[in-house]
Amino acid sequence: MACLIRLFLLATFVLAGALPAGAAQKAALVIGNSAYRSVTPLVNPANDANDMAAALGRIGYAVTLVKDGDLAAMNDGLRAFLRDADHADSVVVFYSGHGVQVKGRNYLVPVSARISDELDLDTQTLSLDKLLELVDSAAPKVKIVILDSCRDNPLTRQLTRGAGTRGLARIDLDASSAKGTLIAFSTAPGSVAQDGSGRNSPFTTALLAHMETPGLDIRQMFGQVRADVDQSTQGGQTPWVNEAIIGSFAMAGKVETPQPVKAVDTTAPASVDQPAQGSVEIAPAATAGGDSQPNSTLQQNAALDFAAPDRTVPASVSPSFPCNGRLNPTENAICQDGGLAALDQTLSSAYGLINAALPKDLQAKLKANQTAWRAQRDECGADAACIGVSYRQRLAFLKSLVDKAAGTPSASPSFPCGGRLNPSERAICQSDTLARLDLALDNAFKARFRLLPKAEQASLSADQTAWRANRDRCGAQASCIEAAYRQRLSYLQSLQ
Repeated sequence: MACLIRLFLLATFVLAGALPAGAAQKAALVIGNSAYRSVTPLVNPANDANDMAAALGRIGYAVTLVKDGDLAAMNDGLRAFLRDADHADSVVVFYSGHGVQVKGRNYLVPVSARISDELDLDTQTLSLDKLLELVDSAAPKVKIVILDSCRDNPLTRQLTRGAGTRGLARIDLDASSAKGTLIAFSTAPGSVAQDGSGRNSPFTTALLAHMETPGLDIRQMFGQVRADVDQSTQGGQTPWVNEAIIGSFAMAGKVETPQPVKAVDTTAPASVDQPAQGSVEIAPAATAGGDSQPNSTLQQNAALDFAAPDRTVPASVSPSFPCNGRLNPTENAICQDGGLAALDQTLSSAYGLINAALPKDLQAKLKANQTAWRAQRDECGADAACIGVSYRQRLAFLKSLVDKAAGTPSASPSFPCGGRLNPSERAICQSDTLARLDLALDNAFKARFRLLPKAEQASLSADQTAWRANRDRCGAQASCIEAAYRQRLSYLQSLQ
């Protein structure tokens, strides 16, 4: 009997860790929003969140991670974090993504937010005042709030009477709750921070460089962060800190017990508010004997390369559509950028392969879905970074359709499942999901390795070996291993 495989909006599949509330004396909430649906997507926040979560876990924080969360996911993450915070001596909240300042109040923007005017703020965003109030109610001794969300406000023109302004508003600590609190902004109040051209924003890059230093007092740490950001932005950005911590405090103590990262599931079902990805049901084809089997064409396509092309593409490369006639700003940008043109060619091929494997009724659904995505892509205008993010997200979604529909009952990792294996390797050999992640990472590593000159290949190999050693610290804990693989895959894909 044929069964339907339902494929949902996002290709983000995460498991919540099993760490009980109160198991650690330090708790953290990390949120990174990149894949905005109604405003300009951002390149780095998801990377910032991955790397900050991993670093905080290494220095003993029980981390709740939310990536590309809608408001419900952000609230779920906040609830889970507050359960840990009730038992913690120190807590950290880190947010990277779009933020909005309206009449002196700050709001953190979920990826799903559709804001037409001020009336939408209470129902579409997370109030920073409310978040701080909830953290205060947990009453930890030290409360650290870090906001890398001062990018240029994409919603200013949509908010009434010029209420929305650049950057975020200054926060003056309330006397009743100020003790033990530190609030850090990536730049001065009312100013705009840079998203950065590397894997992380300039602010997060500096944080990651210093926060794991054992015994480094937090005031000195942020002084070093400020100096690094000032230098990397050539004076264009100056982090701002307001604090009332009593005595000395170091985020990284002398000896720490690493903690796992608990990721909140942000996979969402399709709805009218989510046109760009949607869901597609693919029924496995029946064999002549009547048994149900996965669609054979999709099964073959599972081995195809859906990876985004290397960025160093000649400008002469043309996209899948003609670069003449009446083009919108996004199409013009694609025609003038070889990298974007190559992305368009890759996406066009992937779409064609999947479409050819579907029956007529599902072809119509996929076509409508693709048309909706294209309209969303065009909201980027001529912003090349935004267009690139949109294409890479769409490629990941199409690849997830193939993987889900053509998956076989079992998979083997890149290494042999025999002989002497450590606990992590045994766990990978016993899990379909982990084995497929291992194969995907192995392919991504080899693809990147082949593109590098000889002098840089050794460095990447050493980096991969160091990552593998870090993965093995998870032991047999599947959620920890999966998080390690997804973080590493994200990093390697960002290098493409």
